[in-house]
Amino acid sequence: MNILLVNYHEISKLPPVRNLVETLLHNGHNVELISFDELQIYHSDNRLQRVILKEEKNPVKKSMLFLNRRKALCRLVQNKMMNKDLIWTTTDRTARELKSILPNYKHVMQLMELREDMPEFPGQKIVKAHLDNIARSAWKVVVPEYNRAHILSAWWSLDKLPKILPNKPFDDQCRFQKCPDDIEKILESLQNEKKKIILYQGILTDERRLEEIAMACEELDDYCFCIMGALDASCYTMYKKYKSVKLIPFIKPPYHLKITEVAYMGILSYSPRNNPNSSILNAVYCAPNKIFEYAGAGLPMIGNELPGLEKPFNDFNIGICCQWDVKKIKEAIRYIEENHEIMRDNCLSFYKGIDLPSIVEGILCDAE
Repeated sequence: MNILLVNYHEISKLPPVRNLVETLLHNGHNVELISFDELQIYHSDNRLQRVILKEEKNPVKKSMLFLNRRKALCRLVQNKMMNKDLIWTTTDRTARELKSILPNYKHVMQLMELREDMPEFPGQKIVKAHLDNIARSAWKVVVPEYNRAHILSAWWSLDKLPKILPNKPFDDQCRFQKCPDDIEKILESLQNEKKKIILYQGILTDERRLEEIAMACEELDDYCFCIMGALDASCYTMYKKYKSVKLIPFIKPPYHLKITEVAYMGILSYSPRNNPNSSILNAVYCAPNKIFEYAGAGLPMIGNELPGLEKPFNDFNIGICCQWDVKKIKEAIRYIEENHEIMRDNCLSFYKGIDLPSIVEGILCDAE
């Protein structure tokens, strides 16, 4: 199948999009990618055609040229779709930019975040994009989590339940066996760490409460807490405050998974709050790719009490959900320590049980 994959977002910040690209290529499809790619992940990749978009850095120009960029993107897509069977959009923003032309094509509308609607134009909240209309005209709607499928179906009065594509990494370890030298140095340092490593990897926002983990590790002599991502001021504050905290800068995917492999357990923290970019339910019914990244490395997990975490943790015994205070977190760490071998094996089984290529082919199949 000839597929145009449009991702109006920086692809290095969306692991599920990279996983989709790799899965479609693995399944033998001809893929053309339109995306921002600042880290040049796909710039020299001859397995697919690609159009690399350039992000306007000046916020004033970015706002002024909004409509021009939208029209240019639509013209580009119309030209590319002349010899394509299907268009797959990866985010709500992407679908919004192309909504005037999407009804003309067989369209798979994938959604990374859970929100009922979004502004039609930046800088205002009155005029909405009407994502529900885009979804109702799409051939398939795709979300990463079971509860999100039902929520969107109810919000948008969809005739068919959205398909579920878990945020699992694509299995192709040979592509990053050899790390760049700077990452090898970080990896070597962690491999020589005498304490067990509790790892948090991913975005760093107010919604991710991590200080309680640092405080718990501070009281456990045999553990350290590593934070990996685009480090912000709060990370450096914790680093100065707690001897147990180690900081690892953002590492270009997929090399960050080499760091995951040396940890002992993984952290998932979500504190639901109102967010202009998503529904408060987005955190409640979270669908983190970290679950699969940790599980693939055999890391049992600790998370706070949310249905998006409790269901996979309880169904597969791959982690512990607890109240987000130091005492309960310490208890969870000790529980995992006592049951680490069993939970590690459960993580690997859970990971291997998700057949990403088959799920993607099921979505692309005409039969419902």
